[in-house]
Amino acid sequence: MSRAAPSPTLCLRPRRSRGLVLVLVLGAMALLTILAFEVSGRANRDVLRAASTERESRFRGVFQSGLALATGILAERRSSKEIDAWSDRWQIPVSVKLDDEASVSVRVADESGKLRLPAPDAKPEQTGRVRKQLVRLFERLAKDDPEHAEDWRRARKQLFLRLGWNESKAPGASVAKPDPLPTLDGLREAGFTLNEVFGAWPADRLAPTRSLSDYLTVFGDGKLNLNTASEEVLYTLDEELDAAQARLIAAHRGADDAEPEDLRPFRQVKDLELVEGMVVRGEVEGRPVVLRNLCAKLTPYLSVQSRCFSVRIRAVVAGRIREAWAFFEAPPVSETSSAPRLLAFEELEP
Repeated sequence: MSRAAPSPTLCLRPRRSRGLVLVLVLGAMALLTILAFEVSGRANRDVLRAASTERESRFRGVFQSGLALATGILAERRSSKEIDAWSDRWQIPVSVKLDDEASVSVRVADESGKLRLPAPDAKPEQTGRVRKQLVRLFERLAKDDPEHAEDWRRARKQLFLRLGWNESKAPGASVAKPDPLPTLDGLREAGFTLNEVFGAWPADRLAPTRSLSDYLTVFGDGKLNLNTASEEVLYTLDEELDAAQARLIAAHRGADDAEPEDLRPFRQVKDLELVEGMVVRGEVEGRPVVLRNLCAKLTPYLSVQSRCFSVRIRAVVAGRIREAWAFFEAPPVSETSSAPRLLAFEELEP
């Protein structure tokens, strides 16, 4: 009798079993690979998070060192008992190396030498005056910088929109109550770039400045320091003050490169009378009279001593650079026992 052929199904079962095992093995390997990547990813994230936390901690420490350095500068370097002037030692940049990987640089500036934007509690007449000053400021900047004249006009329009003003209104028209800025960083929400508001870190303290923070501030009492205000800001003081007169006021203090003995900062606001053209005298019916006294007209808006200062801080940690602004209210220089008070601190993010 012939033997029956084996059933085909008996031959296929082992192969199917081997295929199933192979699938299970490959699946397990894939799962292990995924788990390995996940564990590795978590480990990498933990390492990066730890490094980031350490770096943030280092930057905070460096910024704190910058604040301490600025406080010391304002407390110790304001040597005059009567005035604050751009020629004083407090405005000289200072850099300190903290260790092999960290350093800090600070640059102090006088906020009282800038045009104070309206405060929340500003009266209508104060708001109207500031608006007129802003119009004059941007007109002057556009005239002095024709290559970027349209940029300055655009900046004025953006600023007025941010403050809630109708940019097209005539200077003498009533002005709505402005929407105040807590700091100038709020202008970036109105479309200004970082450099337009704060400018790049200058290589030299005497380099030309062309950012809004060089002319505008939200701190201080609104009185302009004759000894630290730029020509452009001086020009905004009054419609009777032309560019030539503003230049004479700045020249009276002494040129940027003048020797210390040639500097003549204003010791009191009344010294403004010494500038040619500020007081115009003549005769009426044979009697001497004062035909124009710009000094008396401007005195309520002027000072020779500052109470608010800004400090730009540059922190370097392991080759990385970050910058921040700090604002201090400083006591009169005669009150040596009082330390400057920190008003605001903000890191400049791109």
